[in-house]
Amino acid sequence: MNVASEEQRFGAIVIGASAGGVEALSHLMPALQRDIAPPVLIVMHVRQGQPSLLPTLFAERCALKVVEPFDKDVIARGTAYFGPPGYHMMVEAENGASPAIALSVDPPVRFSRPSVDVLFESAAHAYGEHLLGIVLSGANDDGARGARDLRCRRRVLGAGPAHGGRVIDAARGHRRMRAARSADAGRHGDAAGPLHRPQRIRQARSHLMTQPIHVLIVDDIRNNITALEASLARPDLSVLKAESGPAALELLLKHEIALAILDVNMPGMDGFELAELMRGSPRTAHVPIIFLTATAQDANRTFRGYEAGAVDFLYKPFDSRILNSKVDVFIHMERQKQQLATQLATVQQLLDANEMLMAVLGHDLRTPLSAVIASAEYLSRFVKDENVANIGGRIKSSGMRMVRMVDQLLNLARLRGGRVVLQPRAVDLMTLAKNIVEEYEARVGKGRMFILPQGDTLLHGDGDLLSQVFSNLIGNALQHGLEGSAIQVRLEGRVDDVVIVVQNAGEIPADVLPTIFAPYRSGRRPSESSGLGLGLYITREIAQMHGGDVSAHSTAGAGTLFEVTLPRVPHPRAGEHADMAQPFRLS
Repeated sequence: MNVASEEQRFGAIVIGASAGGVEALSHLMPALQRDIAPPVLIVMHVRQGQPSLLPTLFAERCALKVVEPFDKDVIARGTAYFGPPGYHMMVEAENGASPAIALSVDPPVRFSRPSVDVLFESAAHAYGEHLLGIVLSGANDDGARGARDLRCRRRVLGAGPAHGGRVIDAARGHRRMRAARSADAGRHGDAAGPLHRPQRIRQARSHLMTQPIHVLIVDDIRNNITALEASLARPDLSVLKAESGPAALELLLKHEIALAILDVNMPGMDGFELAELMRGSPRTAHVPIIFLTATAQDANRTFRGYEAGAVDFLYKPFDSRILNSKVDVFIHMERQKQQLATQLATVQQLLDANEMLMAVLGHDLRTPLSAVIASAEYLSRFVKDENVANIGGRIKSSGMRMVRMVDQLLNLARLRGGRVVLQPRAVDLMTLAKNIVEEYEARVGKGRMFILPQGDTLLHGDGDLLSQVFSNLIGNALQHGLEGSAIQVRLEGRVDDVVIVVQNAGEIPADVLPTIFAPYRSGRRPSESSGLGLGLYITREIAQMHGGDVSAHSTAGAGTLFEVTLPRVPHPRAGEHADMAQPFRLS
């Protein structure tokens, strides 16, 4: 199916995808022409709590106007609407009015908000037979029911081979899209009724209210709970109440609790036992606990309370001013924790978006560069005209340099995004150095590079990453060293570590040396540099991932020397690139 040629036949296109659908969208969206394209409504599973960068990413990649809509925006042709994070996006067409966007903060559907099913169901009612639905392969079944609802209509388009439809290969075999079209505007889906009918609780995203903080009160006497609830009455607090330990545990499983106020003397499970159970669960282990008791102060009971995890005690009858003063402290701490979590999520999303952008750009740049390099190779090898052959050689050299720049940009994004995972194994640095030297000798000729090993050069490390260390340092020496001068690669095995030294003739300017390992810097002044200046930065990152480091020294007489120290067994920085399920390899 050619989506671009079919687009004039539809009143709207709805697309649902998981976060992995970005690559498929990057192939689909450029095919749509703004002057004839229907509106395109897209729901993609992204993190909640921060703005999505998808509109910015795709605005430069297609002819359509790309926006993240507000509630009540009238839907226009030639425009792509990305559902905002944390909101269900729907289509409303009431009383013959033009279709408009409706945003809802109703609960997630199939663990997702925005939900593909919600968009599809509402769009089917608004557009009827003039709707095209596309579901990109995703991580869960959100969208499967919506697509099934569309396929249940009279005609089916692209529902997949099992249903007699066709598969759209929008990403050249990497992503599959299934398309289905509604054909009966008078029907309302299956017998169970609509998939989801939100109550249209709408808010502009810029005015989203802060969620109240939950405080749990546990007491077996209802009057005591009422008194505490009245003392804590304020708009920013949501008081949860339980009259027993088991009831409290049920609430703790359902809600995020900022503070628990527990009565000590309760039948069955007393406050101490409840606190011990809370401390034993990772979900509730860090919930602050204030014990409330009518018993006179007793050193043993107080000690047991603190041992069970209490942060404070209050005695009945309590003073509401003291109670609120203590509660204020924990509420303030909870607000700070929420703010930090939001900031961290925002930073992580920016890192993810940056890597996503680098991956898309890398793919788009590599394809034409491969064609340029192949054509230049043909000119340099098979054209008899010497001038043309020389031009082909220069084009090939420039193309290869651009490929290396693209690789460095991708590597930078992966390193900064924490997507590079150390995979250590037994490695002989002498073997790695020899392989890299042979690669460079094939380009520049033999006789300039010398390897001088001393001691045991075996260690436990990531061979692929350490090969890049050699490649970056030797390449830097060839690029910035004196023309034709020798390059020494010295390896020194010591008791606990191995030292790599790459030395060449030529001096690094004194004003450049202090920032030599910063990104986008090189061994020359910016006006003299011909590369991106990322090689040395990546080298330092790799060394530090292994628990080592790199330093640079340069003098007029001795030339320039880079020294990398690597432990025999890597001990990465605390938390370095941890918990990454799918490791990336640097190019």
